[in-house]
Amino acid sequence: MTLTDVIIIAACLFIGYRFTSYFFSPGTGDTHKHQEQPSSRQAIWQRELEPPKPKWHEVLGIAETASRDDIDRAYRDKMSQYHPEKVAQLGEDIRAMAEVRSKEIQAAYDEAVRVRRGL
Repeated sequence: MTLTDVIIIAACLFIGYRFTSYFFSPGTGDTHKHQEQPSSRQAIWQRELEPPKPKWHEVLGIAETASRDDIDRAYRDKMSQYHPEKVAQLGEDIRAMAEVRSKEIQAAYDEAVRVRRGL
């Protein structure tokens, strides 16, 4: 075994160690890179685990080709069901669910109006 063989084997072992530690054990190897990477990998995993966001017409319960009057009517109907002030006397978990749902409805309505204006 020559000195060149030893250097090549050592370099391959070092590269293999770095590769393995980078992908399988955060916190080893270069700490500067690992401070940035777990958050980005975690964000990717979180995105993959989250269910897809429903489209505005699914939230409002209308067709995608609905007119502006149909959109307004569906928005008013949904908000009357889930408005936080309307469920204020119910339990805390129902109020929290209604608040989240009303924000989804409001966001869907805003997106529907924006789509109808062509922005």
